[in-house]
Amino acid sequence: MLPPDTTFTRSALTKASTYLFLNPLDPTPSTYIFRPYTGYEQLLGSSYSYPFSMYEAARATHAIVERGLFDNTVFDDIFRAYLVAGARKFRDRRDLTELHDAQICLDEATYMLTLHRVKNGENGYGDNRLYDILENIIVPGTPAEILSFIAKDASDIFLKKLSESKWLQEKIDVIAPLASSLSPSECPEHNGVLLCVLAKYNRLNEIKMIESWQGFIDDDSYERAIEIASESEHIELATYLVSLMQKVQSEEASVDMSTSTFLEDLML
Repeated sequence: MLPPDTTFTRSALTKASTYLFLNPLDPTPSTYIFRPYTGYEQLLGSSYSYPFSMYEAARATHAIVERGLFDNTVFDDIFRAYLVAGARKFRDRRDLTELHDAQICLDEATYMLTLHRVKNGENGYGDNRLYDILENIIVPGTPAEILSFIAKDASDIFLKKLSESKWLQEKIDVIAPLASSLSPSECPEHNGVLLCVLAKYNRLNEIKMIESWQGFIDDDSYERAIEIASESEHIELATYLVSLMQKVQSEEASVDMSTSTFLEDLML
């Protein structure tokens, strides 16, 4: 049912909860869009509700989302609910149906994030809380599929969380496959943490995948990664990092010299 202004309001769907978004795993009315209904809709007789279908729930929600009929808060909360529902099903994996439902949730979350960016802040298509949700959903036990989604579509958030979370830095079996999907963060320190984690676990191939990040990793991070690799006796990797750092420093010196020459010629 649409209110007179044809916009779903926050209070209509979320009851204006003061705790909304503090913990992305907390249930809200949006959570139950993607769960089987367990209540009763009549005073007498057997339930006449239809069997739950993730496809149908997502299809109905998609039709409203794409038209911008939710307000920003509800849009954000549905995005959160998709991620939580997908994470639960990826984690349980009881059968192919659950995996299929999990992928539906992930596809719809991807669509909503893309739509938010395309609409560029237009009311009805979410706000910056989407990025807080992505960061807060990264907790111990988050399935690799959800982490992969965040790494690909919000690399800066994933790298920030990696730099802050010791538990995540120890999940090399999760981090290594994501190297090819990541894009460099604007924060060199966050990129440097990834380099050091890969160096610690002797992941030379993955380091080669981020070799093009040269301008986004500072010298201190290279030196720290070389030290970590040396202490761990990863000699080949340490040697590679030394040559890579020297190459970066040489290119930076060449750029600085060219800039200086240009300015001198300009002044003449």
